[in-house]
Amino acid sequence: MVENPYPIPRQLRQSGILVGNGGDVYGPFDFKIFDPADVVVFACAANELRFTEVAGVTVTKVNGNTAMNPLDVFTVKFPYVVPVSTRYVVLSSRIAARAAGVMSGTRINPDALEKEFSKIATQQQELRRDIGRAVMVEFGDNAMVIDAGLRDGDTLMKQGGRFTAGPNLPDLAESLIAEAAAEADRAKLEADRSDFHANRSRREADRSALARDAARGYSVAAAGSAAAAAAAADVVGEVRIFDTYAAAAAALGAHQNNVIVRVLADETQDYVSTFYRIESGALVFKSYSVPKP
Repeated sequence: MVENPYPIPRQLRQSGILVGNGGDVYGPFDFKIFDPADVVVFACAANELRFTEVAGVTVTKVNGNTAMNPLDVFTVKFPYVVPVSTRYVVLSSRIAARAAGVMSGTRINPDALEKEFSKIATQQQELRRDIGRAVMVEFGDNAMVIDAGLRDGDTLMKQGGRFTAGPNLPDLAESLIAEAAAEADRAKLEADRSDFHANRSRREADRSALARDAARGYSVAAAGSAAAAAAAADVVGEVRIFDTYAAAAAALGAHQNNVIVRVLADETQDYVSTFYRIESGALVFKSYSVPKP
């Protein structure tokens, strides 16, 4: 068996998910390339959610980027140092092209033909790899088509054999926030109205309390007037006025029965002004001259 000068082992032509080490040059990797332009590098920093293609990567075959070295392992040089918190993936993504022929005069050039076969094999491996990463339908279902023009944040809705744009989540969130804000404003208006009615009720209650207190004052005044009237009605005849009850009692023998005695500060009645009548030689309490508190 003739040995293949450009052997392509069974592989998917992609590195694993690797991490940086603070440098900018990485490799070589465990698959070979024909052209440095075939290499693509994706990276995902610690604060990012997904891998994105890195622009400005320099690809160098280990034994030189020359026509004498058509298939070789390689290294990549990032345009920046890659920290240990950044993950990256290196893969081959060859786009088919034909420049050189496989004929030498009237004969087929075996080396050129082997090279073309190996290039085709690399593309088939890459195609198989990318198919494996694609979204697939279950066995028995027909393939689906995703509509063009989807915006960031659009949800997908199945319509027959197509995926079409559904509600846009940022727009939906904005609408829900606006609706919630409007509902909050309505609730605030209701609360303000409730506060207004509560304040009015409190004012009505305060007015009622004032009216009640005024009525009580009028009642007390009326009671005082009644007591004074009763005292006046009971006071008939000569009146003697003393500062204290003790003074009135001391002068009791100097007065006849039915004499009215007024004590200005009666110590026996909490120093309230009182009326007495001398009956059978004794002071008999009749009333207060003002209502007793």
